[in-house]
Amino acid sequence: MTVTACNDATLRSISDLLADVGSPLALCVVAALKSGNHLSLLDLTPDSESPTFRDDYLASEILSKYPYLDLKLDREAVALGKFKEIEKSLVSSDLNLKRCWSTLGKTRADVHWVFHSMVRKIQYLLSDFDWRVCETFFGFGPGATVSLPRAKAYAPNKFGNLKPTVTQSCLDLAIAAVRSNPSWADHLGSHYGQDPFLWFTIVAGNKVVTVPKSAKTDRTIAIEPDLNMYLQKGIGGVLRRKLARVGVDLSSQLLNQQLAKEGSVSGTLATVDLSAASDSVSMHVIEMFLPPDWVDAIKATRSSRGRLPSGELITYQKVSSMGNGFTFELETLLFWAAVSSCIEYLEPMDRRFAVYGDDLIISVDCVGLLLDVLGLLGFTPNARKTFFSGSFRESCGKHFSKGDDVTPIYLREKIDTLDRKIWWLNSLSRWSTCFNGLARDDVVKPSWDRCFNSIPASDRPLGPLYVSGQLSGTCIGVPFDTALPVLRRSRHGLDGFLYRARVEVSERGTSNSIGSLILFLDRYGRDPFRPRCEPSSIPGRRRWRTIWSFTPQWQEAAPWFTTRG
Repeated sequence: MTVTACNDATLRSISDLLADVGSPLALCVVAALKSGNHLSLLDLTPDSESPTFRDDYLASEILSKYPYLDLKLDREAVALGKFKEIEKSLVSSDLNLKRCWSTLGKTRADVHWVFHSMVRKIQYLLSDFDWRVCETFFGFGPGATVSLPRAKAYAPNKFGNLKPTVTQSCLDLAIAAVRSNPSWADHLGSHYGQDPFLWFTIVAGNKVVTVPKSAKTDRTIAIEPDLNMYLQKGIGGVLRRKLARVGVDLSSQLLNQQLAKEGSVSGTLATVDLSAASDSVSMHVIEMFLPPDWVDAIKATRSSRGRLPSGELITYQKVSSMGNGFTFELETLLFWAAVSSCIEYLEPMDRRFAVYGDDLIISVDCVGLLLDVLGLLGFTPNARKTFFSGSFRESCGKHFSKGDDVTPIYLREKIDTLDRKIWWLNSLSRWSTCFNGLARDDVVKPSWDRCFNSIPASDRPLGPLYVSGQLSGTCIGVPFDTALPVLRRSRHGLDGFLYRARVEVSERGTSNSIGSLILFLDRYGRDPFRPRCEPSSIPGRRRWRTIWSFTPQWQEAAPWFTTRG
């Protein structure tokens, strides 16, 4: 069945795929695409107990993040409206928390106990704040700052930047941080003299912008001043290390994913997701739960005000937004304390839990108490992503039904270039894989074939479907016998296979030599063995090229197999 009513070639491909899948919800999406009623595509809710749930779930989710649907919505306006709404709600939630705090012991003894346990846990874990420990983790993130756009936001440029930006509250700390790297201080001093107060540009706060999130709305983030971000990364690094001591590993999502799978089978574990959690951590809540010296450090480095795209300057009720160097770690700390305290109070049979940002997993027996606690702190559960009954669970990008991986394909860009076609082919192979990886459901084979045949034979890089356990984005995953790779031994003595891969490479751009030197001294002067996130060079013009790549193990796509009827 081929749909011709849609002018977007990508949407025609989706229509054809869903028509081949043929589940009830898939056919509803096909009909909506034919009629042009795109808004109705985003309100479909599959029945998790239906025998066709996996197909229906794909149909309901595949276009949920596609930004080219004709919805007649201003996604930026929707995001900024929610941003302002959350700021107003924090005022009322703070007042409510202050009002009921003194009476909680009489009205909600359980919540009262959890709050005091959270204070105890957080203060014991954090202990005294020490800038000397934070200094090891100082650094710049990979994104834009107030003074540098994303295209120029490379570490050498940030260190070589003249008049870096900083807020007034962070100025003294910024001076101390720059002076700890004599080359950095000499660089700024040679241009503006020896008075360090002349080295910086004082700004009111951060800059609020929006980035794509879903078909209906964008996501608001805040671009921080240069030196604020540099110091925030230090606080975030210390929090991350301390959380690791209590089993919260923010370098891996595997625990959340494993427990979500087990929860979909046993039903004893719930997955909880919060709506706009990063924007909902109020300064009042942080003052309640964190030690005073940590609160002082956070206040000094955060941006207390932000400038909206309209130019309006607002004063934040929240601690910070995404874009701040410690937002993710700080919210994880708060949720870890809440989840573990609820478990200690109720002592459920299944006491396992996992926390990764606002992706929480906890015993279903504790969900009610946890949501009450979080609600008083100003957080709202995301009803579409919170599951404590039935056989479906979702956490950290993995979705399970009765133990089966039903993670859908999320389309975020058009399928109109070779690299996007490679992604589409491999995504179809991943989604269709069944029987513990022994076969691919051939219901998607017509769509796979159409896309594969649209690529000239000379341009098809054939290789393994998975590379180092990750879905390949550089080659079309096919069975070993189809690709016929070359058997080789690598220079490290490993036997393996050569295959063609398409990669994006960049020519080496003109480097900021002073900035590169300061970066080197900053990185290796603090800790020569700790990897840092800043790239050490400035890339130039980017282009795609096909290269020979090596893999010691061929993680191949399974053969097609008729699994239905």
